[in-house]
Amino acid sequence: MPNEQRGAPRVTRKHLARAQRERIQRRWTLVGALVVIALVVGLVAYGLAEQTIINPRRAVATVNGEKITSQYVQARYILARYNLQGQAQQIQQFMAIFGGDETFTSSLQSQLNQINSFLEDAPSLKRSVLDNLVEETLIRQE
Repeated sequence: MPNEQRGAPRVTRKHLARAQRERIQRRWTLVGALVVIALVVGLVAYGLAEQTIINPRRAVATVNGEKITSQYVQARYILARYNLQGQAQQIQQFMAIFGGDETFTSSLQSQLNQINSFLEDAPSLKRSVLDNLVEETLIRQE
């Protein structure tokens, strides 16, 4: 025990090699985790950009070189739904006012049923809105 302290661990080449391997493993683990995090953040950012910027500006239809964008179709779809809901409310008010006349209220009820079925079938309403936009574009171009 001349130069050694009792109980102090000895550092050997084996210990140094193991420490170096562990350091390299930690570094690769950290790099891998950072790459995965960067990929996840990138995918989320791309998804948000796709939904908010790219898709609304994408052309749904092109009429003689004029594009009809998804954003414009969506805005017109919302307007069409709003108008149909207003018509349904007016018909209900007419039915409340003219409740005694059976033929008139049955006519109003059939109109109300048509409007409600159109409101419930969103894909057909969107298709109708797109068809109307194509027709309007053709008429405007003439």
